[in-house]
Amino acid sequence: MASSRYETEEQTDSPVEYHAAWRAFALRKNLAFALLLAWVPVCLALFFISRHGLHQPVLAVALMLLWLVAACGAVWWAGEFRCPRCRRRYAALGHGSSVKLTRGLFDQVCSNCKLTKFERQAPPARGAGSKRA
Repeated sequence: MASSRYETEEQTDSPVEYHAAWRAFALRKNLAFALLLAWVPVCLALFFISRHGLHQPVLAVALMLLWLVAACGAVWWAGEFRCPRCRRRYAALGHGSSVKLTRGLFDQVCSNCKLTKFERQAPPARGAGSKRA
């Protein structure tokens, strides 16, 4: 039985799975923002420490660059988040779309299945509310 990369045999859309997925996304996003926002204060602190204490400017610059690489890696990791409903990258339309560094961090709706960010459960099935007895 051949199936595509994005198809799963039986996807369960329980609120518990959505909650765990959104918590994982929030962790990724918060880590990325924390590393990015802390980069300037870390650079300033390393500058002053190297200037007045260590006298090792090469070490300070290396640590600054290492912090920046870690921050960019965290942003990329947050952007690789998979939608809990369709299992595709949250903000990338299809699988061959252009690369955006902030993909998924600021988007409020999945580009593929239109799941709203932090939605807890699947929408009701079509026609479920229109049945009359």
